[in-house]
Amino acid sequence: MAVQKTSSAGKGVRKAATRPTVRKEAGTKKRAPKVAVKPVAAMRSDSKIQKALYEIASAASAARDMQSFYKKLHKIVGKLMYAENFIIVLYDAATNTRSFPYYADSVGDVPPPPAPVGKKTLLAEIILRPRTIHYDKKQSAEATRAGKISGSPSEDFVAVPLIAGKQLIGGIIIQSYIEGIGYSDDDVRVLEFVAQHIATALTRARAIEAERLRTEELAILNSVGEAMAKTLDVKTMVKIVGDKVQSIFNAESVAIMLLDAETNLIHTTYEYDLGEYLDSEPFPLGKGLTTKVLRSRTPILIGTVKEGSDQGAYFPPELLNQGSGTITESQILVPIIVGNKAIGVVTVGSYKQHAFNENRVSLLQTLSANMGVAIQNARLFEAEQERVAELQIINSIQQGLAAELDFQAIVDLVGDKLSEVLNTGDLGIGWYDEKTNLMHYLYTYEHGERLQIPSAPPSAGGQFETMSKTKQPVMLNTVNDYEKMGIPLVPGTDQSKSAASVPIISS
Repeated sequence: MAVQKTSSAGKGVRKAATRPTVRKEAGTKKRAPKVAVKPVAAMRSDSKIQKALYEIASAASAARDMQSFYKKLHKIVGKLMYAENFIIVLYDAATNTRSFPYYADSVGDVPPPPAPVGKKTLLAEIILRPRTIHYDKKQSAEATRAGKISGSPSEDFVAVPLIAGKQLIGGIIIQSYIEGIGYSDDDVRVLEFVAQHIATALTRARAIEAERLRTEELAILNSVGEAMAKTLDVKTMVKIVGDKVQSIFNAESVAIMLLDAETNLIHTTYEYDLGEYLDSEPFPLGKGLTTKVLRSRTPILIGTVKEGSDQGAYFPPELLNQGSGTITESQILVPIIVGNKAIGVVTVGSYKQHAFNENRVSLLQTLSANMGVAIQNARLFEAEQERVAELQIINSIQQGLAAELDFQAIVDLVGDKLSEVLNTGDLGIGWYDEKTNLMHYLYTYEHGERLQIPSAPPSAGGQFETMSKTKQPVMLNTVNDYEKMGIPLVPGTDQSKSAASVPIISS
């Protein structure tokens, strides 16, 4: 029979041969459903129920994690009645939000994302006056149209509250999409009785899970702390932490971005995606999610591309057109905070929908807080080291200058020392002759090779003219910067992607 193929829990299920039973709905008149069914009531015994209660209590202690616990509950209830479609909904009274941590549905409906409880929803009815709701086919269709229930209308629908002590913590939903399979009053009473024990077991399982996560969190923090303590170099430390985060969250995508407060540019110091490390150009503060997190200093949890778009995320149209698998559906964005300032953002992403939960957000927040302190310490250490190196450079150059009287030899000495200190093979020293209006390129290296560039007048509106007026350095970090400055490409040379020019000032 088609009914028996639906689920192992449906074995022995058959339509009732007796006259239809009448049940009284809360807030409705008595009515006789089209077909009244008692799927397993005849097979159920007190010993069977007692065994189920024992298994529920044991499941809380034996479960490896909450998902395995929910699956065990599903299996237990399925032994008592038809429960192929089994949903657990949890309610957070502090935030008035509901979530669906377990959602087994035979027609393929996906669980709604966590959201505030609306006033006209099914869960709102359960919260306002904790009670069981039992809908037949017609009532289920009406409730779906009214927005009380999401997903496909069912043949028979039962929602039972989960109450631990005097607190409502959620509910259990079972439903049938198959004509002739439904729930009798006896089924509902058994589910209500079992739900009391499930609520107690669920509270205990969540406490055990919280303790397990806390232990895991401490182990992770120790591991990351040890990794961060190995270096005071910012880039090296960020690479170590990024790899740790990727491993901990089993994330397909991880990025650590740091804000340069002077330029308002966000630098992606670490970027990992599907097994590859990427390099990205700095981008300015704007209207995207990264800017939103930096300015609000609060994390953002996203479960789908639509949720991301609603929050202000930008997705390239060409990727959106390619469909799933090309854009991260789920994301956590957490600010890296030092004192009362956000200095960066760490993100983890997945190409699956609703891959992360609030526990993962909390863990990433804890990691980012430790990361912020470590980055700040590393930056202070780097600044101190740079200051020491700067003094050493000045002393070294002064000693060389005292020993040299030849002008070109002095230029070469300064250039060689700067190339060594800045660890670059691309450096130049130019000298302007005001009488002839010529710039003399006394020292020019590109890719480690010395170039001979003929003298030429400075370009109008270029770097030299800008520095002559402002007496300030000029920094070029993007192609647009070069175009705005109108810098021509010297024949026989390559176009650099970034540059810093510092004026030599006399008098």
